[in-house]
Amino acid sequence: MRLLLAIIGMLVVFYTVPVSANESTGRVALSVSITLVGVAALAWGIFEQIKRQMRSRSEDIHTLLMLLPLAAVLFALGFYILEEQSPSQFEGLATRTDALYFTLSTVTTVGFGDITAHGQLARVLVMFQLIFNAIFVGAAASTIVGTIRNRGPAVQEDIDHGSG
Repeated sequence: MRLLLAIIGMLVVFYTVPVSANESTGRVALSVSITLVGVAALAWGIFEQIKRQMRSRSEDIHTLLMLLPLAAVLFALGFYILEEQSPSQFEGLATRTDALYFTLSTVTTVGFGDITAHGQLARVLVMFQLIFNAIFVGAAASTIVGTIRNRGPAVQEDIDHGSG
């Protein structure tokens, strides 16, 4: 339930954060910089959570589960702001929903091709997302799956002892 509420909260912020269309080089650079700083903070958070998970053998994976959708929302917001500041960066990206759709299709490696990065800055930001996905999302997903897999025998043992 906590995860669902966190995702809803992220989406509310994503759809309500004010973004103005002002195509100045300084604003575009600031938008991209803020996105990259946010991505770096997320990468650090995911890395720290994975380290904690590996050290403590804790069964709590909620923080990792919350960081993954936060990464998607942050990239989507970055893509949307970039498109608002410099409309020629993406082809087919016009709304926040388009940005979230593009981000999720990139994260899942589906890549339908209906939204594409045309500008060099957009392509660089997409490359950052691809690298982020390969390293941090992959490591987090692996950690989550490993935790769930390790939890299985313990749950089965509890069931066996409880019913015996």
